[in-house]
Amino acid sequence: MASSTSQNTDVITILLIGLTQAGKSTFVNWLRYIAQSSSDEALEGNGSSSCTKHCGIWEIKILLSDYRLVDNSPRPKEIKLPDKEQDLVNEAGQWTNANSQLVPTEPDARVVTFRIVDTPGLDDSNQNDMNNITEVLGTMNQWLYTDSNPTVNGLVFLIKSTSSFSASFQQLFKYYERCMPDLFGGLTMVNTKFSLKEWKTKRRQLLEDGSIETSQSARSHIVRERRSDFADLLGRDPLHWHVDSKPFPVDRHSQVDNLQVLLSLNTTIDLLRVLAAQKPVKISHMNYAKMPSDLVVDTAVQAFIERKKFTWLKFRELEMAKASAEKKLYIINQERLLELKQKLVDLDTRLARVDHKEEVTIRTDNTPMSDDVSLWTKTSRVFTWGGATKTHEIIEPYEFYEVEFLESARWLKRERNATTKGYTGTYKASWGKFPVLYFRSWTRSSVMHMDDIKKWRREKIETQTSLDGVQEILNSAQKPLDLNEETDLKLVLISQCRDVISKLDLDTIPIEALDEGTRRRYKKDALNINEYDVIDAVQTYQPSLAESWYHL
Repeated sequence: MASSTSQNTDVITILLIGLTQAGKSTFVNWLRYIAQSSSDEALEGNGSSSCTKHCGIWEIKILLSDYRLVDNSPRPKEIKLPDKEQDLVNEAGQWTNANSQLVPTEPDARVVTFRIVDTPGLDDSNQNDMNNITEVLGTMNQWLYTDSNPTVNGLVFLIKSTSSFSASFQQLFKYYERCMPDLFGGLTMVNTKFSLKEWKTKRRQLLEDGSIETSQSARSHIVRERRSDFADLLGRDPLHWHVDSKPFPVDRHSQVDNLQVLLSLNTTIDLLRVLAAQKPVKISHMNYAKMPSDLVVDTAVQAFIERKKFTWLKFRELEMAKASAEKKLYIINQERLLELKQKLVDLDTRLARVDHKEEVTIRTDNTPMSDDVSLWTKTSRVFTWGGATKTHEIIEPYEFYEVEFLESARWLKRERNATTKGYTGTYKASWGKFPVLYFRSWTRSSVMHMDDIKKWRREKIETQTSLDGVQEILNSAQKPLDLNEETDLKLVLISQCRDVISKLDLDTIPIEALDEGTRRRYKKDALNINEYDVIDAVQTYQPSLAESWYHL
């Protein structure tokens, strides 16, 4: 839509998630319209069925500039839009591409590359929710092996602006929160299909029922109430954006309402600025939360492994029955040693996922719009001043955290409140910028997960102490003369079986465990699980056990 010589080498990966017909593919095409992309368009639904069956991925470059409406004269002039909301919504259709155009207020603003991942819709018309969710997380699992250190920066949930936060939506939200908790601090909500017509209708309804007065903004009321309802239901309070991501007539030969495009465009640019500020979260730090059907399948797999383990346990019992006292003691201690070693490996794996200094977003938020900013200024994004100085306090539930401010405003000064532990300071809009303070608070992963880290570190010390004690017993005792290599091997295999069984018992697994074999297994009915599925599961958690499966 606009050209620029600015360059930006970073790629911001954004995951789009939502129920069927929330408008994800339409939103992608809207973003690509902004970027003047020449690749094929995403397939859009017809209003009753889901089109996206697999994850679609686009890389698009977008100029992060506000836009303004000017006329089509040889020397384009700013179009003065109404300063009252009622008058503004009545201007729908007056400014088209025949008599106006949109131009960036900052042609040399930075250009950011976004990698947009459009996911299959949930609450699907073909009842394929579980397969669609596995498709999304399976795609990220594949990135672990095709990209070097793959990451995701932002998470966008889309929902129609007229839809309620249904039970299906809440279930979807909670599920993804379990899978990728470190992304939810930077979560943004996009309420789609919010057109000028919808805005006008809502305003009339709000006036009729006395929710707002004539001088008040219906849009601000809608956003505020929507955000409040979301927070009450889901326990999180992300930023909400209302856009019409398809502000064009169905008939491509009809005139485009440039006022509608302007409103959606500037809202989208605000959203993209927030997303561009999010720090990357490693995919390797994410999880896969098993569906109820997955747990049933893994129970069937466990039964296969238990039978194999039983044959090796019978060998152990026979060995114990005829073994000397020294050999019996050796076997018992060797089993304990293998168990402790595996526990240390598991604890190290858990710690590696959270005990690091990478940034984790606590939340992304903004301050209220200044009352001294006119509606025309809010809509047209025409600023010639930095605005009045404001005061704001930010408090987070962590001993250590920092606050980062986006382009629209800047701190003049700030100080840490010894009582509330919050940052209190004065801020002012940057020159020519929207006079709202957008901020991102963050902490280190090691701070956010401190309680778990302390617990696992204690367990690790205790486990290592026990392991050292068992190892000392084995080192001080003479190795039994009647011991053979087969006994040692069987003990290892039994230990590995126990480890695989315990991991299959978990309701949440690391995303790297959602490999092709696991995804294939979870698509099956538990009654149809066979030996090949068992080998896939064993290969995921204990590859050396899989190699020995048929040979012993």
